[in-house]
Amino acid sequence: MKKLTLLSIFLLFGITLFAQNNNYLSLYRQSLYYFDLNDYGKALTFSEDAITAKKRQIQSELNLLRKSLSSNAVKSAGDDINQVLSILEKRNEKDSIAIIQKYIKIKGLDYFDNSMSKLQENIKNQSEYPEAQYLIGKIYQLEGEYDISETYYSMALDNAAVLDVPDFKYEILYNLAEISNLKNDYNRYETRLLNILVEDKYAKDETLIKSMINTIKSNNQNSLERFFMLYRASEYKSIKAYMLLSDYYYKNGYLDKAIQYSALHVITTFTKINDVMASRNTEYEYTNLKNFFGEINNHHDIIEWGDDLDIWKGYNTLAKLCSEKGYENFSKSLYGVLSQYSPQEYWQKDAVLKLSK
Repeated sequence: MKKLTLLSIFLLFGITLFAQNNNYLSLYRQSLYYFDLNDYGKALTFSEDAITAKKRQIQSELNLLRKSLSSNAVKSAGDDINQVLSILEKRNEKDSIAIIQKYIKIKGLDYFDNSMSKLQENIKNQSEYPEAQYLIGKIYQLEGEYDISETYYSMALDNAAVLDVPDFKYEILYNLAEISNLKNDYNRYETRLLNILVEDKYAKDETLIKSMINTIKSNNQNSLERFFMLYRASEYKSIKAYMLLSDYYYKNGYLDKAIQYSALHVITTFTKINDVMASRNTEYEYTNLKNFFGEINNHHDIIEWGDDLDIWKGYNTLAKLCSEKGYENFSKSLYGVLSQYSPQEYWQKDAVLKLSK
């Protein structure tokens, strides 16, 4: 599965933001270009060259700074970045000033506590190139070399602290989970999906989860509307992990866990869609699930987003799981809405079929 259309946008944003006409950035752009052309040989070569070039550039920057900072005049400024810059300006050491200002522009002076030694340590840590390591992992995955792919993904994850776009680490985590699945290593597959949720406050909120399940279990005529009226969750990076974990636990016979992650998936996608529609239409507010789906029909990009990520399937999945658990009123109520208003024809027909049975 090739995902470089999104990847290119994601990573090129970082490149545009921080580009300094560096050779390694030019090489990395070339690797993305050839990847999108399916020329994996050239993409691999340029990625490897970019990794080498970045190491060389970072070492060159460190050497230049150390040389400038070794003079007695600069040493007299101590560790204070502003004082160091002041003396470097008097000495007309433009290259060293440019290096320091580049990293201050990226991170901000407060990030380094105005400490020259901390800034140097940060530069040293920049020598790894996780974006290029990820791309190499992707190439090997597409070539069916899963062990090599896993090695590069793991390297990229280990170096995630220097990603230009920090949240891209979740893309790496998803790909590591996918590799485990492809290798039939299901224990590690589960572990890696759960690792995506490590910083997810909703997945760890036992009170929220228990309340959602209790609302579903109440299984009365109002349980469906109470569910969507009461609960919200907004850890959108976890949406795919919720669905995959729900599928995993269902296939392995853990129905309660499957419902738990299915409920998180549905309420999180619902929250995102509801918030987007409210931001676009000041007269819209959530009243009931029928009106919610009715409003979705006015937003074709939301429907396409839902199609791309199998969002609409998630609602049918929750209805199915609840039915198997015996929560028939909740299940039938949800299927009833989906049979009339689901934005995706396939899942609308699926809901009609399930109701007929």
